[in-house]
Amino acid sequence: FTLCRADTAGISLLETHHGEAVFRWEALAGVYAPHRNNTMPRDASPCGTTIDRNATQLMYMAERIFPALKADPPVVEALLIPFHVNGRPVGTVWVVSHDEKRKFDSEDERIVTTLSQFAAAGWQLWVAQTTVEQAVESERRQKEDLAKSNEGLQREEIENNRTEETLRHSL
Repeated sequence: FTLCRADTAGISLLETHHGEAVFRWEALAGVYAPHRNNTMPRDASPCGTTIDRNATQLMYMAERIFPALKADPPVVEALLIPFHVNGRPVGTVWVVSHDEKRKFDSEDERIVTTLSQFAAAGWQLWVAQTTVEQAVESERRQKEDLAKSNEGLQREEIENNRTEETLRHSL
């Protein structure tokens, strides 16, 4: 957020919670930092408009259109950029000014666009890491299940051998 001299900056991820599309504030810096991991309904957020239009959005006093955005200090100006993974929108990177004197310009847009490309790459790495971790955990569980099955088969074989031995002695 210091690159754009913003008061707040963040990354919002598009997710589904309890069947509802929401944006979760994954990373925050600045004034709103304590609100990390809060969510906002997709349709009540400027991030939703940014994703719908698939384009940079510069908004002035966004709470006029998005009342759920009402906060203290207010969002005077917001610059939002969508980011995608495999052609699918997954979130937005945004910077906010809480001061009438600070206006974002084309250099700020260039910086935030670059950051959105990094966010997309980071998202892909996170998804890949999560997929690998899940596969490793699944394999570990399968090995545990196989080991338990083998133990059971070994006990059964021992019991069968005892039964055979008992039958031979009986005969």
